[in-house]
Amino acid sequence: MNIVSIILMLSILSLNSCAADAQVNADFSVGALQSIGKNKTRLVSSSTQAVGVSTFTSKRYSEVGLRVRFVLSKSLTDRLCIALQSGFNVRRNEEFWGETFKYISAVPIQAGGSYNILKKKRTVLSITAFSGINVFKVQNQFAKQYSGFIQDGELSYSFIKYGFFKSIRVKAGYEFQIDNETFFYKSTDAYSRDEDFHYKTRRNQIYFAFAFGL
Repeated sequence: MNIVSIILMLSILSLNSCAADAQVNADFSVGALQSIGKNKTRLVSSSTQAVGVSTFTSKRYSEVGLRVRFVLSKSLTDRLCIALQSGFNVRRNEEFWGETFKYISAVPIQAGGSYNILKKKRTVLSITAFSGINVFKVQNQFAKQYSGFIQDGELSYSFIKYGFFKSIRVKAGYEFQIDNETFFYKSTDAYSRDEDFHYKTRRNQIYFAFAFGL
């Protein structure tokens, strides 16, 4: 069992055990994701034959993405809470090994928590962190990119009991993900053989979002 599974299990158990004692809160957020950093490539060589594949070690998405999240949280103290988070990211016009996909979507499943740096009667300033898995798959004839690690860190400012909502929150954060990728090398001569290459691609993004307490 990996660390992500342990975090998810503990968070679910904590939320479940505390549900009878205190309220579990929910919120919905929507925002925009922007890739940052430079595209970097490397040659991944075979360990058994004289062939290799040139691929990205880090890569930017070509367009701004849509970020939607649903969060269940439970306060442990006046300043600290634990939470589960899921939702989806949507991207347009992404190129993958020479093929352009009109839409690419991913579903993150994460556990984490937040800490209130400053809490007043009607406003709260807090920091939040989540870690988990990012579920998706993109593939063509020779290559496949699929589920990997995703981590968020954000700063948020909340307005408590704002109209119809329990709260309205403005959030700005950083999202880091590591995607798994496989490339199938098809032999072209008698001196080489078919082989699957496995490697990882990193993504760095920033985001801005609005969240609504339900």
